[in-house]
Amino acid sequence: MIKIGDFLSFVISMLAITNPAGSLAVFLGMTEDKTDNEKKKIALTTTLTILIVLLLMLLVGIPILKIFGISLPAFQITGGLIILLRGLDMLHAEENPTSQSANELNVQANPVKASIAVVPLGIPIIAGPGAMTNVIIFSRHFSHLSDKIIICFGIFLVSFIVGGTLFFATYIGKIIGDTGIKITTRVMGLLLAAIAMSMIVNGLSELFPGWN
Repeated sequence: MIKIGDFLSFVISMLAITNPAGSLAVFLGMTEDKTDNEKKKIALTTTLTILIVLLLMLLVGIPILKIFGISLPAFQITGGLIILLRGLDMLHAEENPTSQSANELNVQANPVKASIAVVPLGIPIIAGPGAMTNVIIFSRHFSHLSDKIIICFGIFLVSFIVGGTLFFATYIGKIIGDTGIKITTRVMGLLLAAIAMSMIVNGLSELFPGWN
């Protein structure tokens, strides 16, 4: 049975991975030529995309691994490495989807107004490999139906927070400014790196029982 601490760990790790502050900066850059109504529609579509993708990973992630013959400890180690790299990028402000300039992202995006809501905003900027991996790992450790329902609630909560941030992006951006976004991103990066290391250690412990 999933405990409150495990649930909080899931929500916090998902928020660190999806990085609402960094996603906010990207969203503002990619929608700077849009009206307020268009921004809100894009934010809602992006939120729905995130929710659907993460729920699908919760439901079919483990079966997909079994089909391809990937062991869960090996996947956990690989996922931990992916999340660790993501956290280090956030700490060092290296070029990644949430730190590229608005012009670069606008060139990559399809000129159709609403298309950026699904790709690249929904996938892979927010619901990317790190977020998908985290959901699969937690669904593996907490496989009972009641646990999955609680994880579903966590996914809804994270999607709501990220979606709310995007929906009110214009107002939030004015309040916290560029400095606030950078500080929040680095704090999330540090937290994310620590979570990733824990995943790697746990995966190694399962893969090599005598490793401890």
